[in-house]
Amino acid sequence: MALREEEHLIVRWLSQYGPMSREMIRKLLHYKPSDTVTRILNGLVRYRKIAMIENHKYYAIDRYCTIVPKMHEAVYVLLEFIANIDPRSHQIADSPSQIRFVQEKTFYEIIVLGYEDAHLTHLLHPEKNKVFLIVVPDMDFAETVWLPDAKCIFVTLEPSGKKAPNVNFYSA
Repeated sequence: MALREEEHLIVRWLSQYGPMSREMIRKLLHYKPSDTVTRILNGLVRYRKIAMIENHKYYAIDRYCTIVPKMHEAVYVLLEFIANIDPRSHQIADSPSQIRFVQEKTFYEIIVLGYEDAHLTHLLHPEKNKVFLIVVPDMDFAETVWLPDAKCIFVTLEPSGKKAPNVNFYSA
């Protein structure tokens, strides 16, 4: 069975970013009606192109996949930009970043730092028209992070009581 464009995109995203909830995938396919996304996902599961894991809460490439928390956080940040970028213009990034994407001639990299990862910013490669979105546990931690000679924006994720966290941006 040949995959249609949206089916191919979903399989690619699940391969690169790991398991995602139905809501995350719906937001990535924001230009499609919700019921269409549901039909696409159901078809992919039915034909065993993808699987459901974690008590049917997440879609994954296969049933052995596990959620990678840093990648999950990076996807939540990506979703804040998704309405303004092409669905094919975001992908997994080279370490230490998780995701990279292009929006209006600006190249973005999302890097998620935990308390033990502050040193990873030394591995970032500044370039013209590149912005680093640095996800930190809190803004107190952000003050201790070394920043490359590039435009950097700090991001925090706060639980909201909903499925998706609140994403907050702070200038560096």
